[in-house]
Amino acid sequence: MLRKRRRQREREAIRRVLDRQKLVFGIQVSLLAVVLGGFMLWAWWTYRPVRRWTPPGEIWIYTIATLYLAILVGSQIAFRKVLERIPVRQRLRTKIRYYFYANLIRYSGYEIVGMLCIGAYFFTGHLIYLGFTLLSLVLYIIYRPAREIIVEELHLHEREARLLFEA
Repeated sequence: MLRKRRRQREREAIRRVLDRQKLVFGIQVSLLAVVLGGFMLWAWWTYRPVRRWTPPGEIWIYTIATLYLAILVGSQIAFRKVLERIPVRQRLRTKIRYYFYANLIRYSGYEIVGMLCIGAYFFTGHLIYLGFTLLSLVLYIIYRPAREIIVEELHLHEREARLLFEA
């Protein structure tokens, strides 16, 4: 009876975490809305008669690109470090909670660079920044958590994987 109740609590915890993944998907959709809104702002900004401010030289392209890569790599490293700190003997609920926090770190890095590049694009007008923003959206889609990916990244045992797929 105790095992059955414990399994039920674990399933409920997994369901709550999967609901949080829906929240992460909502964040992805909101970023897409920001990009589309940014595109509309760009169209307005481009076709208005006032001249834009452009920083001197092309050094800004290299600076923003370097900062972009540094933040992306940093968020990926932080994601991996959080996953490495998860104890193997922990309950599945705790492992999934750590995984959720690690994903928030990774996605916040993608969002930061996306916003940085949209801002740089509006100030300079270089299309490369818009390309960087689109790359951030592609990374959101590629690293979207699925149950198979969760099992692989957390190195779950067969019993834990079965519990995850039953939820």
